[in-house]
Amino acid sequence: MPLDKNLIYSTTGSGKKKVTTATNIDPAEDNGFITSLEIPLSHTISMTPFYSRSLRDHADIAGFSFTFVLASPPRPPQTPF
Repeated sequence: MPLDKNLIYSTTGSGKKKVTTATNIDPAEDNGFITSLEIPLSHTISMTPFYSRSLRDHADIAGFSFTFVLASPPRPPQTPF
C-alpha cells in the first residue's frame, strides 16, 4: 500500500536552456495489472501493443503505439585483425 507522496523531477533542454520541473504525484492503489510487448517491424520502426486491467474499478484499457527512430545509433568502430 502506498504511504507517501512522490516528488518526480525531470529536466528537459540542452546547454544553457535546461528546464527542471517537479511534479507532485499522489500515490495510487489499484490492485490491477498492465502488460506490453515491443515488436520491431523494421530497423527504425517498432509497434507496442498494451493492455491494462483494473481489478478494483473493473476497467479495461487496450491500445498500441508506433515508435519511429529518426537517426540510427552510430556503429562501433571495427578493429582490423
